[in-house]
Amino acid sequence: MDIPEGNGNPLGNGNGRARQTRPIGLGDAPNRHQQRRGIVPPPVQNHNFEIKLGMITLVQNKMFHGLSCEDPIDHLDEFDRLCDLTKMNGVSEDAIKLRLFPMSLGDKAHQWEKSLPHGSITTWEDCKKAFLAKFFSTGRTAKLRSEISGFTQRNNETFAEAWERFKGYTSQCPHHGFSNESLLSTLYRGVLPRYKEMLDTASNGNFLNQDVDDGWQLVENIANSSGSYGEEYDRTNELDLQLDRV
Repeated sequence: MDIPEGNGNPLGNGNGRARQTRPIGLGDAPNRHQQRRGIVPPPVQNHNFEIKLGMITLVQNKMFHGLSCEDPIDHLDEFDRLCDLTKMNGVSEDAIKLRLFPMSLGDKAHQWEKSLPHGSITTWEDCKKAFLAKFFSTGRTAKLRSEISGFTQRNNETFAEAWERFKGYTSQCPHHGFSNESLLSTLYRGVLPRYKEMLDTASNGNFLNQDVDDGWQLVENIANSSGSYGEEYDRTNELDLQLDRV
């Protein structure tokens, strides 16, 4: 029996010619590859520019994985320090850092970088903003702001240790929003009574009447000079408490 040609005939096109077949599963596998590059560095005109293998190894040894226990600001600090080791005339910061930064990301952070819209990041500033927006959560910000505003010196902590811990909270959250006046006031109200008295004595009566810059320097000076004294004081107190229990 003859098979009529036409729209109902899968072997013909109505013109007497065989129609090109298309396998049903044709689209189930990729037939081309386009590199997923959300971060695109600018071109470099210097033909001698090369990132040494040693530098790549250093960067990959300081990888950020996107875990909640990791600090994204610390990662940027470390990455910046490493990149400062590579300088070449005619090669911009954007060109170096945008080439290296994807190599510093692993696991969740690497997946995030691959999911960025192609070519959406072309400057180092934009890269840092996008990275922090993704990995510095609002919850982390709220927790650190709470640590700052509710700061209290621990009983077994020297003044120097308390001051370092307090500054640590502020450096971990540079966008905390507190003024220096507010920070010094919070510190003063949170330290142990003997250190509050020390601050008042050094301020001729009341630490809160100090100029902000002078107050900041005073805290630094006391922290630098009282560390060993504070440790001896705490050890003596602990020994006295132990003897009292006997």
